[in-house]
Amino acid sequence: MTRITHMAAGALIGGLFGKYGMLAGAVGGVLPDIDVRLFGEEKDREWHLFKHRGITHTLLLAFAVSIGSYIYLSLYDYEKLVFVIFLALLSHIALDSLNFQEEKPFYPLKTGICFKIIKVGTIQEYLFITLPLFLILIEVVITKYKYYI
Repeated sequence: MTRITHMAAGALIGGLFGKYGMLAGAVGGVLPDIDVRLFGEEKDREWHLFKHRGITHTLLLAFAVSIGSYIYLSLYDYEKLVFVIFLALLSHIALDSLNFQEEKPFYPLKTGICFKIIKVGTIQEYLFITLPLFLILIEVVITKYKYYI
């Protein structure tokens, strides 16, 4: 999925946990795609650990980031945001498993998942995933925080 879809999903998850949760969720939602910036989008046939959808798209990294987040956020009494970040990371993995490239979240197992439902960046993604996520996010912002857009 595209970054905007991941960000919307993470912000929606975080929006249920407070104002700062939306920011933490949005960051957690796009965090696994840092591999594109660090390593590029080339694909390796075997493990592609340091390529796009490699080690950063695994449950191992989700747990590691959550532990690191807990250590940092507990200094500022924001421990509840760790759960938001963890759920946003999981949402990234789940959303990516809907498209046509195999996701291997169970490292070191080679088991992968690929549902082949929606192609990345197509009108179907924006219409059936991104738009509903944004509409629900707007509803959460209006009803929970009484902000009127």
